Amino acid sequence: MAPHPAIFVNGTVGVGKSTVLDHLGDLCEEAGQPFTLVDLDALRRSWPPPREDPFNHQLELANLGSLRRNDLEPEERLVLLAGVIEDRAARPRYERVLGTGMVVVRLVARGEVVRARLDGRYPEPARERHRLWHQARAVELARVLDAAALDDHVIDVSDLPARQAASAVLRLVGPTS
Repeated sequence: MAPHPAIFVNGTVGVGKSTVLDHLGDLCEEAGQPFTLVDLDALRRSWPPPREDPFNHQLELANLGSLRRNDLEPEERLVLLAGVIEDRAARPRYERVLGTGMVVVRLVARGEVVRARLDGRYPEPARERHRLWHQARAVELARVLDAAALDDHVIDVSDLPARQAASAVLRLVGPTS
């Protein structure tokens, strides 16, 4: 078991998980804390997904396990993750693959903030269907995550710059070594 828990940045699409994750990596590097940073969307992006696993969670976990097994000095590294964890049953699967516990920090933002971020992500008319799908998914996912209530901490990032949000995550999680 690793000496410190992984940090899982959770939240809806468009809330800023990937951006905050990048800043978490910067802050760890500045502090001399070894880390492995993983945006889970990249580990599961494959199309088409299996009918029984529309969000490719099995592929994500398999790839995360491979990455963790291949990590140099894994016991020395803090694992920083950004993704979506929607139900309590998923958490132990991540912890088993990682070989450590997790602190789950959910980012939330007002609906208009998320919509504006998604508008910026998909400005091209040709990608309008992606924007509309993600906007609907953000609303749906916010309800799912609220009902699941599985996060250890929640941070409203509506008016918080990403680096400050990352600092807030580290303050909530506490010492990592």
